[in-house]
Amino acid sequence: MHYNKLSEILRAKNTEKSSQILRREKSMFPVYEEKKKNLHIHLRTSAHASPHLHNSIEFIYITEGTLELGMGQELYHMEEGDFAVIFPDVIHHYQVFSTGENKAVYLWAKPVLTGQFADIIQNSCPEDPVIKKEQVHPDIVNAVRCLRANRKEKDDNLAVEQAYVQIPGFESQRTFNRVFRERYRMTPREYRILYKEKYLREEQT
Repeated sequence: MHYNKLSEILRAKNTEKSSQILRREKSMFPVYEEKKKNLHIHLRTSAHASPHLHNSIEFIYITEGTLELGMGQELYHMEEGDFAVIFPDVIHHYQVFSTGENKAVYLWAKPVLTGQFADIIQNSCPEDPVIKKEQVHPDIVNAVRCLRANRKEKDDNLAVEQAYVQIPGFESQRTFNRVFRERYRMTPREYRILYKEKYLREEQT
């Protein structure tokens, strides 16, 4: 074989190998997704998703089948009826191992929709992002359904969206209590007692 031709083949193979390495290395780094709208909500078939993060809080409600949610070194198994909360800028990924239909409602909401808790959400991370079916409050499921209905009707009322988003975000008592403790260094109950005592003292003076 002619030397120049052989060089071309070797260069082509090296280029292809380099491209494969680059693609593999690129897939190892988390992808940053910037959500443009305040709210995105979709019912879709669950699929593998490589590590990524975004500027929105994410809710996942499993409607059929299962999903494996990866955060940090942990892989959380989710089944029908389970609900997950993923705070902004937290690296996570999905995996699907079960056959058959695997569907979920995926909801992304910018912190502005979480009202007074926006600063807490942007600087916190749930210890366990998954709430099992038996612990999911009915109001959470209803809020997800209402948000989907609003999107179908193209109702972009900020106040309505904000009200509904705060239900799944904080109806979970353990999620709320955790972020509250991280922000105020006390439980909500302790805060209420302290506030009442302070209010009574001010009333007496």
